Amino acid sequence: VKTPGHSIQHYSFKIHTHPKPFFITGDALTTKAAFRLNKLDFPYCYDSNQYLKSQREIGKFDGVIVPGHDKPFDTETGEYTEDFKTENGDISLSEDDLLEQYLK
Repeated sequence: VKTPGHSIQHYSFKIHTHPKPFFITGDALTTKAAFRLNKLDFPYCYDSNQYLKSQREIGKFDGVIVPGHDKPFDTETGEYTEDFKTENGDISLSEDDLLEQYLK
């Protein structure tokens, strides 16, 4: 899937798996915070308007998103996938947690 903005020829990949599909975005979507807030969180991009447009398109996806600088998360629940939780259910502090404060 073409997702320009970060770079001229940026591509992301949809992988159709069961029970949920995956969308590997790379730097077209850097974090879960960027997904939730739809704000430019990555200053190093070729075209910021195109970057935000690509983020909006990614925002329409239902499944698990694997962003460029955060852990995979489920778009339906907003939760990180089980693979990234500790035995007691906690998740480690992520770049998402830090960026959410910055983007507000």
